[in-house]
Amino acid sequence: MRKQRGNVSLILMTATVILFLFFLMLFDVCRLFIARETAKNASDSAVLAASQNLLYFDRDKCEKIARRVAEEYGTRLLYLNVEYDEIEACMEKEPDLLIIGHFLSQGARVRSISRSRVIYPWDFEFNYCQYYKFDF
Repeated sequence: MRKQRGNVSLILMTATVILFLFFLMLFDVCRLFIARETAKNASDSAVLAASQNLLYFDRDKCEKIARRVAEEYGTRLLYLNVEYDEIEACMEKEPDLLIIGHFLSQGARVRSISRSRVIYPWDFEFNYCQYYKFDF
């Protein structure tokens, strides 16, 4: 019976290390979800802010506003596509990971794409054209 006492301590030590690594990986997964939410909030905010400027025909400042929003959220603006009535933005966030980052060669990056469509008052979808006649 004396020979079996050392086996229990080795099994307990191995189980402790495995549980510790499991909790570190769980912590990394939580950080990935937080980065995903941050990137999504940043892309949504940038698109809405740029859409508001597009509504007032100020296309020149749309990218500047989107970059400022990306900076406030700690993300990076990959691209901003501005058309007549639609804006699309892609944001990227790189979370700092403890365990998973060591296994990935290029690191982990989370991207989010948001799109917004602007409906102008003279568009048929707004239904103002039924009441007003525009002469242009």
